[in-house]
Amino acid sequence: MYGGPKKVMRSRFIQERMGPIQTELARGEGEHLVVLAELSGCPETLSQDFAKTVRSQMADEFFEPAINYDRLLNRLDSTIASTPILKAKCTLN
Repeated sequence: MYGGPKKVMRSRFIQERMGPIQTELARGEGEHLVVLAELSGCPETLSQDFAKTVRSQMADEFFEPAINYDRLLNRLDSTIASTPILKAKCTLN
């Protein structure tokens, strides 16, 4: 769905920072989730909505024992596209 350098940066960020992302998903907030929202094309004003959405709809995928990062990114894109507020404001080009 999304292409370009930000997608590569987002993929690398998730792979390199999975531990802190998991911790923050469990809490429902944190700076890594803000950065992940930004790398997903969402404005900072939506970082809480992004974190809540990812936590409620995708937490299981972030905690799988053997994470498939391509599938995780595709699911993240689908989650953004299926959430009206995120779909309207998050763009990754």
